[in-house]
Amino acid sequence: MMDEHGLIKDILEKKKEFYELIDQGQKLDSEIVAKLVSVILVKLNVMFEESNDRLRQSTLTYKLIRLISKKQDYPRSKVILDEIERKYSNEKTVDFVNLFCLEAKYYLELLAGGGLVNRLDELAYNYKVLGCYEIAEFLYQTLLKYDQVRKSLAYIGLGDLYFEQVDNLMENKGQESKEKVKEFWQQSVNYYEKAIDVVDFDEVPLDFVKGMSYGRLAEGYQKLKEYDLAVNACQEAIGWDEDNYYAYKVLNTIYDSSPESVDEEMLIGELSTELIQTKFNRMINNLWTNSLLAESKNELNNAKIYWKYLIELDATYSSEAKEKVEYYCNT
Repeated sequence: MMDEHGLIKDILEKKKEFYELIDQGQKLDSEIVAKLVSVILVKLNVMFEESNDRLRQSTLTYKLIRLISKKQDYPRSKVILDEIERKYSNEKTVDFVNLFCLEAKYYLELLAGGGLVNRLDELAYNYKVLGCYEIAEFLYQTLLKYDQVRKSLAYIGLGDLYFEQVDNLMENKGQESKEKVKEFWQQSVNYYEKAIDVVDFDEVPLDFVKGMSYGRLAEGYQKLKEYDLAVNACQEAIGWDEDNYYAYKVLNTIYDSSPESVDEEMLIGELSTELIQTKFNRMINNLWTNSLLAESKNELNNAKIYWKYLIELDATYSSEAKEKVEYYCNT
């Protein structure tokens, strides 16, 4: 039986070793990178073979690892990587196949002169979705350390990371678990507050990121039963983005459980599930419109942010958004 925890621990140790070398000013030659990345890819390969019967019969992943670790033949590695993606990757889901390919791309692009923070937020997100929270947290913290212009996005990622772990904690009964749940909700709130504090200094689309941060902050306050703070955060979120799905979702939840906390003048008609869905759809459409507008102005960092959230929020846009991210990461 696969020891997933042990594999995750091994991957995390190698990642820490990699960034420690960078902190020490070590020149990242191909031999050092190949040695570290091959271990990570081997561990990931074990994990995704467990989830895909077809991969157990394939030699492509081992060929890729061998090309990187033994021959350091990176052009050929890219060809094999493209073949793995074409055969086994599912664009609309996050799984270990996608993660394997993303890890390989990150290191191959780094060796080709790519930036250290390129794809880090995407890697962190993928590890988070797959429940590898320790690795995801380390990568978000690494992003904070090395990316001086997108700290708010790293803080949002960290807030989401703690928020999403609560469901697992709530399956366990007992006082200790309840205290841990509250601790994690509080931690997520702290990170969302930090995102709001730094966003004015980031090179990110201010209205969207502030709206997103306040919307997520409202969810955290609502979980902590700090209804007044949650409603205030909703007002801020809607002020930055009138179609903020998160804010209306929280207002609806609060109104159902504690109607006296919500000023009825804030509500647009009857705050129904249909209205929330409408706001969600409009938020998605706004993201897509803004991504195209940013792309037309050659503001590619902003466009990538919109595409990233499109990928997270709506699978119908995932394919095209991922293609655009992929294209602009390679140009």
